[in-house]
Amino acid sequence: MCRLIFLFGLICSFGLSAQISISYPVNRQVFQRNNANESSISILGNCTDKTEVVQVKLEPVIAGQGTLIDWINLDTKPAAGFFQGKVMVKGGWYTLKIRSLVGTSIKDSTTLSRVGVGENFIIAGQSNAQGIVRRPEEQGAKDDRVNCANFYNWEAEYNSGSSAKQLELRNLNFPTTEFSQLSNKATIGPMGLSPYYWANLGDLLVQKYNVPVCFFNVAWSGTALRNWIESAKGLSSVNPWEASLSYPKGFPYANLQRVAEVYGLKNGFRSVLWHQGETDTNLRTSQESYLSNLKELINLFRKNSGMEIPWLVSEASYLALFNDNGIGCKPGLTNAGILQAQRDITSLKDLMQVYSGPATDDIEIPRKSDEYSVCVHFTNESFPTLGNRWLSSISSLISANASPILAKEIPQFTKVCGPSNELVVSTTTNFKQISWMKDNTVVSNSFSKLALKPGTYSLILKDDLGFEFSVPSIQVSTMPIPTAPMIKATGDTLFCEGKSVQLTASLGAGTYVWNTNEKTSSIISSGNGTFKVQTINSDACTSPFSSSIQTKVFANPSTPTITTASPYFLYGGLKIFDVEFNWEMNNVALPAEKNTYLRVKESGKYSLYASKKYTPGPTCISPKFDFTYTLPTDGGLSMYPNPVATMATIQSVSSLKGAEFTLYAHDGRLALQGKIDEDGAYGLKVEGLANGLYKLIIKTTNQVYQRTLVVSN
Repeated sequence: MCRLIFLFGLICSFGLSAQISISYPVNRQVFQRNNANESSISILGNCTDKTEVVQVKLEPVIAGQGTLIDWINLDTKPAAGFFQGKVMVKGGWYTLKIRSLVGTSIKDSTTLSRVGVGENFIIAGQSNAQGIVRRPEEQGAKDDRVNCANFYNWEAEYNSGSSAKQLELRNLNFPTTEFSQLSNKATIGPMGLSPYYWANLGDLLVQKYNVPVCFFNVAWSGTALRNWIESAKGLSSVNPWEASLSYPKGFPYANLQRVAEVYGLKNGFRSVLWHQGETDTNLRTSQESYLSNLKELINLFRKNSGMEIPWLVSEASYLALFNDNGIGCKPGLTNAGILQAQRDITSLKDLMQVYSGPATDDIEIPRKSDEYSVCVHFTNESFPTLGNRWLSSISSLISANASPILAKEIPQFTKVCGPSNELVVSTTTNFKQISWMKDNTVVSNSFSKLALKPGTYSLILKDDLGFEFSVPSIQVSTMPIPTAPMIKATGDTLFCEGKSVQLTASLGAGTYVWNTNEKTSSIISSGNGTFKVQTINSDACTSPFSSSIQTKVFANPSTPTITTASPYFLYGGLKIFDVEFNWEMNNVALPAEKNTYLRVKESGKYSLYASKKYTPGPTCISPKFDFTYTLPTDGGLSMYPNPVATMATIQSVSSLKGAEFTLYAHDGRLALQGKIDEDGAYGLKVEGLANGLYKLIIKTTNQVYQRTLVVSN
């Protein structure tokens, strides 16, 4: 069976990828229009990995030969190196243009010179449908819009068309790319011998409907209706002109069935054009037999193809043979029963969409006896009449809104990334079976979630009847991976215990995922850690991780405790060498006070906290310790013990450094005199002094204190 391979090409490791190209449709492909004069055209092709949007334009080849579709988006999310889409197109003959965009910039473009929405026909029957051996003065179609499937699968010597693609004998692998203008050298594949009068009909059709047409010819010279019935049942059928010969098993019907399969799915059809009856006249086939056989043939074909293709049945029975001496023709014969059966087939209540074709028995009578006409075939002179009669019949069929067979759409491929960013393809289609192959080996029969490594693959779809729909060659690369996001800290990443920092990711498309499994764009860190983030886009593709960022927490120093060391000094406790004490009075910092002791001069609330500077790192502080202090009522100078035996400790609300002291006995005699060298607590030694009352005078830089001291040894 025909397998046009869906090729997935390996993209070079150094990053080169295919420029934009069109894989489907192919040049001169005609899509069958519906009764609203339009058809949905599927488009598939390759583009670069960086392409963001693919646009399409359908421009009439000649002004007035269609309805312009200016640039519109075809695929707004191409990926893995290929694009696809579909567009509804009015009947016409178009140049199809494709371009790729990155942002608003056009990066690449390509063109398919001809593609059409119009009318497709299958020609079937015998020689007056097949055509004759090509005449030297063969007439092709004049209009560029008249097309044919230009190949041939029978005896090469019967067809001298130099432009036809010759297949092997009885080869049913019909190509879906060999369309051409129906010129005088073209072949209407797979069995047409020459353009015959179909070229003239094509010109008439495009002139009337202003749309392109395409013909497929499966007619077989000399066949009787029973040959079509028997071969449709898979039998080998005896040649009606030579009982010792039989047609190859399955033929001539096999060509009809295969054309319906290959081109019905991809192009669609308006109808079968049936012209046959001459051989049955020679066989004296009865009206009842011909009607029954033709009805059976149509039913078998529709059942086997799954397509309710309309039929146009011509009224044809005229047969003339050479005289016994080989010179001239015997009188022509017709068969009224066959003609009536051909009329009756159009009005059967249990057989729908069968319409009357042209009556041809009266055209060019008698027929010529040259080597081409051989008493039964038409000559060029009759082609205008034949063309106009077929045009009239086809026009009636179209006016009757007979339901044509429309082309199937290319499957929709959904492309996402797998867990390791491998390409995963899912296929959406109405076909029932799918086969993915690599190197002619089936690798999957799955419609969904097929992981594709770079390589060459083929894809074949089948419907309920096993008919194959092949997708044209295309290359794919890996899915585009999002760029790595960036992390920004909204504060210092080195912080003290109890603090935190916000980390915010940017430049991501889709969902953020942190190495901590959080899925928000911002996270809070309050401890030690190493953080990085990646982004997952709507195609499930995961970016590389961002550069990592570290956070570190530093311990706060222990909270000091304030106690009263002496009347004018507070004590903060032991202090570690790398820790500073910070004093406050009534919530106002005392920046000069950093020691464990604090001279207090006023009543109030005193606070103390410890601080530690880390290098590198922050300065961390302990919680505050608050202490309420009340100034003694001793006037600012404290002296104890009193009475004293050997030494009295003196403290003052003022600094004692540089203060002078004088101690007088009760009789005014000078007992001691001196200068205090440092601030703090001064020890005044009184040992050796007589017991009694003494007057102590202390002069500081800003105050004079006088106190009574009792010496008691």
